[in-house]
Formats: sequence, C-alpha cells, structure tokens
Amino acid sequence: MSKSIIKTCSLLFFMNLSLQKVSPAENMKQIYQFGNYHSFDSLNTSILDIRYGVSFEFFYINKKFHLIETLFDVNCVLAFKESREPFVEIVPGFGLNALVRINLIPILNDLVFIEGGYGLIAFAKPHPDDGTYINGVRNLGIGYNIKNNYFLVCRWYHNSNADIAGRNKNPGLDTIGFSFGVSFQ
Repeated sequence: MSKSIIKTCSLLFFMNLSLQKVSPAENMKQIYQFGNYHSFDSLNTSILDIRYGVSFEFFYINKKFHLIETLFDVNCVLAFKESREPFVEIVPGFGLNALVRINLIPILNDLVFIEGGYGLIAFAKPHPDDGTYINGVRNLGIGYNIKNNYFLVCRWYHNSNADIAGRNKNPGLDTIGFSFGVSFQ
C-alpha cells in the first residue's frame, strides 16, 4: 500500500510541474513551526515541537490560490513527562515528517486548510514509559493560513511504535495542541 501511495504522489508531483502556471521556484517555501501539545490522559505529557522544512504548492487556480501543499520537515522535540520526582522529566527527540495540506476555503487572501501526515521520531530514551526509542508519528490538523506567510494549526499529534516491539512495549501517546508557523519563499 505504501508503494502505491508513493507512486501516486510522484505522479501527481510531476504532472503538476508540467501543467502549472508558475515556475517551480515559485511553488517552494521554507517553513518554520513552533508547536505545543498536551496529553489529557494518565500519561500527562506535554510536547514542545520545533520544525524546519520545505513545502511545495500544487494545482494553482490562480497566482495566489493553490489546492494542495506537501511539506517535508525535520523536528526537534522535547517531551515533558510527570515523574515520581519533584521535577518534570524531559526527554529530547529528533524526527522526520511528511505532511499533505489541502486548502479548503479561500477567505480574501487567507486560507482554511486541513493537513495530515506521518513521520518517524527517535527519542534519547524510551518514550512514553515502557515504550521504545523510535516511534512512528501521525498528525492531523485544521488550520488557518494568514496572508500566505503565517499560519496557525490545531493539531492532533500521536506517536507510538505500532506494536513492533510487542503490545506491552507500545503505550502510545495522543496529544492535542497548537502550532504557529511562518513561511518564506
């Protein structure tokens, strides 16, 4: 299934480059994001997420409005966990992500969008507790793109190892929070 998704995305990418009305350099942006997510379960964990990446815009309707964006980024994560000690335990991590953003509603020069994606993250120690060092990441969010340079996203952020190390080594972590970003061409 993942091979067919990759083939479909590659086909759409190259079809779009040949059909679009803007140059390939115009459809690429640098993205900087800062996010904070919190779990509302017994794990009581907060995630601080800093990302840098690039995005490619596809399927232009006019010079300002496009339908689809693909984002590829690297992120540094700090997971703040409650511990038995009087201090919060901090677990650093590093990840790679790929997301697809679909622009839904143009409002003047602003856009409402949905996004979703997958990635991998490596933590300095097993995270969550009784978990593993390397986890898969899923993101799903809805956001608002302000004047094509700033955006705000409400995002569900999930990481787990998909039972690769066995069910007892896959506690998983579900968090909800906000991310603020800036993009440059």
